[in-house]
Amino acid sequence: QIELDWGNRLDNLIRSSELHALLAAAETDKKIRLHSPLDDQIILQAHLVSVQKNLFLFNVRDISQGVHLQQTRKAFFANASHELRTPLTVLAGYLELFEDETELPEHLLPAVQQARAQAERMQRIISDMLSLSKLENDEQRRMIETEINVPELLNEIAMSLGDTLAADSHSLSLNFDPNLYLLGHEPELLSVLTNLTDNAIRHTPPDTHIQIDWQQRANGQVCLSVEDNGPGIPAQHIGHLTERFYRVDKGRARDKGGTGLGLAIVKHVMLNHGGSLDITSKAGCTRFTACFPSTRAIRK
Repeated sequence: QIELDWGNRLDNLIRSSELHALLAAAETDKKIRLHSPLDDQIILQAHLVSVQKNLFLFNVRDISQGVHLQQTRKAFFANASHELRTPLTVLAGYLELFEDETELPEHLLPAVQQARAQAERMQRIISDMLSLSKLENDEQRRMIETEINVPELLNEIAMSLGDTLAADSHSLSLNFDPNLYLLGHEPELLSVLTNLTDNAIRHTPPDTHIQIDWQQRANGQVCLSVEDNGPGIPAQHIGHLTERFYRVDKGRARDKGGTGLGLAIVKHVMLNHGGSLDITSKAGCTRFTACFPSTRAIRK
């Protein structure tokens, strides 16, 4: 059978629309995944390597083990999150009762308050882990999309920040196109807005200014950017910021109440919407830019 395959076109032997598109466009910067035609359990990754003009090397490698390990990791996070949520809720409830108990000895109150704060932090981590599991679940990607009034959401976030302690140390300004809406899943977009804004507040010193922009670019993309004039992020950390539980300053991030999952959630939301997240930083200017494809732009 293998001998009979010699001389035939690859896209005739392997029926895949992605493979056909890759070969037709001769894209060297794109990688695709396909199942082996001999064993459906084997997952292959393929891409083209340019050798010379109009001559390409078709490179294929078996990534089955890595994919299966990733699936196992995702399943563990999802199961662990579900199993931990209920006992943590019970624990936090009892600690709240202890804290409000008038007969609690005064010397025990700080310990109970600290325990409750840590339980609430664990609840936030579990909540974010469940959000990530849903975003990574293929079935959950069949999301209900609606017209989202992004300018209204931005105004609501600005108002809510005005009622928090962050308003005493950080200043916020908005620059948005009032007629620019987005086609997408509103709960996920709201998580992008809140995570990027909270991230800028948590990881910058007092007196930092935060600028939020919502505009359409010349190429049609619609982009949300959150920029601050803080001290910046060292270059060696930029590529790792969207990894789960990655922290630039581990101690300070925990003190501020971060879960270490916010940017990972943003990354997956953008992937689900066909968009991208770009991060640039230098002293005095750190910018997180989430761009959606032009097909999601709605003009009112």
